[in-house]
This record gives sequence, structure tokens and C-alpha cells, in this order.
Amino acid sequence: MRGDFPVLDGDRSADNDTVYRVVLVDNIEPIEPRISEIDDWCEMPVRISHDAGQGIALEIGPYTLDDSDIDTLRGAIALLDDIKARNQS
Repeated sequence: MRGDFPVLDGDRSADNDTVYRVVLVDNIEPIEPRISEIDDWCEMPVRISHDAGQGIALEIGPYTLDDSDIDTLRGAIALLDDIKARNQS
């Protein structure tokens, strides 16, 4: 834990029984995004899970991201990296 912010997460206990959710990795450092609406930060755990409905997925706080979401994030992060690199020159 990096900061002392409130945790934003979802209760997935029902998924453990209904779609056989299993957390594969849960020791990833949490992220601490800022929420503009409340002008504060929160801590969101990051996990990799598997269930019968989605297969392997990335969980960030209450959000479950599938392959399509991950591809979109990869593209956005690559674009961010390019913009930052151009502005450092």
C-alpha cells in the first residue's frame, strides 16, 4: 500500500460460487487513481482472476476487464507514452 486512501473495490463473493471465480494473482501493487468528482484519491486493488463466464480477466477495484478492454488500455498507454516522449525532447 502506497497511501492511506479509501479502498474502492467490488464484492465478488457471489461470483466465487455462481461462475466459479478464482483469483489467480492478488499480490499486484494497487493503483491509486484520483477521482475528480470528490477531489480525492482512492486505492484500487489489482488482481488476475478466472471464471467460467469470462475466462482469465484483469480486475481493477470493482471493474473486471476482458481482452477487448485490455487491448484498448494498451493502445491508450502506448499513445500516452508516445506523447510524453515527444514532449521530453
